[in-house]
Amino acid sequence: MRFWDLCAPWLEPPRDSNGLDLSRLKKDIQPWQEQRFVEYMTRAPLGSLNYVGGVATEINAVNYVSPRSWLATSHFVLGFFFFVGHLWHAGRARAAAAGFKKKIDRYFEPCLIKIDAIETLDAISSGEGILTRALTLTELGPSTPTVLMDRRKSPPLLRVKWFSLLQIHYIGRPNE
Repeated sequence: MRFWDLCAPWLEPPRDSNGLDLSRLKKDIQPWQEQRFVEYMTRAPLGSLNYVGGVATEINAVNYVSPRSWLATSHFVLGFFFFVGHLWHAGRARAAAAGFKKKIDRYFEPCLIKIDAIETLDAISSGEGILTRALTLTELGPSTPTVLMDRRKSPPLLRVKWFSLLQIHYIGRPNE
């Protein structure tokens, strides 16, 4: 038997009436070629000899993404944000060293307004009511502060208009 009379599955697609036509290999894509190409593009791990590059979000890597690809992609993304954070921190540090440090506007920052108001109330109480701690309750919203006061020293502050909005929790037994 001559070699050109060989009947094999990989030789049948390029076979023509005149014999083997090698130009058909470029034009006809066989199913086994598609399968090998898909495996080549999707199953190759990072760093292997047949790896063609790309990350886990590549369009060719839809059906399978290796754990090594996910790990490399996540490290690249996290590293990028880490680098941007370093640049941001360097800019803030240089601005602070040069004297361009911005302060938070107290009119638009409710927490800082509350601190000022509570310090003012503590100064108004003049020792009769001891302001021990200030909290923020979520039941009435973040703008309603809560004050813990000592029950043994009754505060005369309840007449102050701002103080009427406070929820007052007393420390100690109720009948003391």
